Amino acid sequence: MSRTKVKGIADNAIHNVHLTSGVVHNVNLADDSVDSDIVSNNILAQVTGPSISINDPSEYKLGKVIREYDTTSITVATTSAVDVFTGANHSGFTGGSHLELMYYMPTRKDGTGQWNGLYLEPQISFDNGSSYYSLGDCGYDGGIMFNGASAIHNYINCMWFQNSGTQIPSSGTYTVKLKFRASEYTTSGTGYINASHAINGRVSATYLADSENTDRYQHYTHWILKEWIPVS
Repeated sequence: MSRTKVKGIADNAIHNVHLTSGVVHNVNLADDSVDSDIVSNNILAQVTGPSISINDPSEYKLGKVIREYDTTSITVATTSAVDVFTGANHSGFTGGSHLELMYYMPTRKDGTGQWNGLYLEPQISFDNGSSYYSLGDCGYDGGIMFNGASAIHNYINCMWFQNSGTQIPSSGTYTVKLKFRASEYTTSGTGYINASHAINGRVSATYLADSENTDRYQHYTHWILKEWIPVS
């Protein structure tokens, strides 16, 4: 039986190829060196067919990824929730997708010998901020609540939102806009986000870069939203 050899790949370097309806799935490589062969010899350009998919995801594929930062110094001085950070409106999300949200906030609350702290609540909009849906607040979680002395903490959370049974659009495309609200447990003392925290106060080398997408803003309030699209 004759074989067509792919330039730059040794015999038996690629094996266990699974073909379904003309699409290549789950290609196994013999060792890491084959990865370099594929890049240096432009192997994928030599393979022809309706479509090629190596290591297809079995449940979800990653869609849009949104990263936002805010260095604004916030003072929270009310027990009623107020807006503290609002992100941009992002388009191009796929109807039916699920959402994963991670957010981080450096917080401080000066105490007065009693229970004290902050509540934080993320909200999400699919119509550029005309209406928002709550993603819940942190309650006493995250080390923000304390009894007695002042406290400097941070709050971090990672959330997953299923499409089914929620307000996330299930068809077409949609937009996403996030905002965050905060309130005090009691107005005794002062609550802060980003402020009175000495962020980057002892940097001992040149910054990797000086922009919001790299290093020095990572220690301020930031959030990352990932879209996960079901694989049918």
